[in-house]
Amino acid sequence: MSTRWLFFIMMVLFVPTAFSDGQDEVSQVARITGVSPSRVAKIKESSDKGVFAFDLVRKKQFDQAYAVLKTITYENGFRKVDVEGAIYQIALSYKIAGDYQRSYETLQNLSNLGWSNSTLENHFRELKAIMDFQTSSDKKPVLDFVEWFKSQNKPFFPPKGFELDRLARVIRPLEMANEIDRALELVEQYHAVYFPKKGFKKEPNDIMKERQEGLNLLKEALLRDKQEGKNIYAQELINTTDYFGFV
Repeated sequence: MSTRWLFFIMMVLFVPTAFSDGQDEVSQVARITGVSPSRVAKIKESSDKGVFAFDLVRKKQFDQAYAVLKTITYENGFRKVDVEGAIYQIALSYKIAGDYQRSYETLQNLSNLGWSNSTLENHFRELKAIMDFQTSSDKKPVLDFVEWFKSQNKPFFPPKGFELDRLARVIRPLEMANEIDRALELVEQYHAVYFPKKGFKKEPNDIMKERQEGLNLLKEALLRDKQEGKNIYAQELINTTDYFGFV
């Protein structure tokens, strides 16, 4: 059975019993999948640590998050998929913390371990654009990254699509470069696709309400930037809430 399906089964079985010790669920998953109970238990442990670290990052408790993730090692009985998944989460956590050089270097370690360029290129380009801008104050690297990223993700940007995680990936560097009007224009485009005049009925109301709330908060953050002459509030929203994914 593939790791993907094993993780899916575990999510279905573990989430409703998050406050139990998990032993019954481990046994149940092991029976369904044919994977050894010891391996299922390590996957669950890795997943639990990742979720805990995710929550710590949202609270800006970065050192504690890194410490948790760095316990997912071969020496502690984890496998390649667990260890490298933790390294990837550390890299994204560094980015959210604003430690762009360490994020870049950590992703480079994954590249050296054989991770595909298609998985990492967008992160490398984003980080390099941000670091180049910070060094030179030249907005061109950021603007070039935004246009490249949009071109690579056309199905997820208006008018074809509307994924808030992709939106966050371009709003954050645009805000850093003080391109608030460009960022607001993108948010308005998303709003037009999500909530057209005739309504939007393709998804359940609870999902739509959450997405609308996130989009509205993002617009408010950017308008506050514009009003106060700052470029911080959208990043804060993206980095500390779950509306836009862990990006």
